[in-house]
Amino acid sequence: MLRAEVERVTKSRVWADKSVTSLLHLGPVFWKDASLFYLLPPSIEVLWERLILRETQLERSLSLRDMENRVSEEIDELKKSIELPYSYVINQKLEDTVDRIVAKL
Repeated sequence: MLRAEVERVTKSRVWADKSVTSLLHLGPVFWKDASLFYLLPPSIEVLWERLILRETQLERSLSLRDMENRVSEEIDELKKSIELPYSYVINQKLEDTVDRIVAKL
């Protein structure tokens, strides 16, 4: 939803990959001229709440253990993110997040 909203506001395509590992693997030839944004939840607690909400809305949801693994993976990805030229944006509300991204483009 955020990607579509940014594209609507900027009238340009935005490529987003959730995986820092994938971008590191692709290398600077791929991402050196890109605008990279790393969206952060306001807190780990909010990340957990959002994951639970998203999972409870699905027909087949993750187990508690799987959700814990997802949060752990998110933390690992965040640690690796410092190896890339990310602009960090806290994703509190959709409209504010879009405004912050557009302002940095």
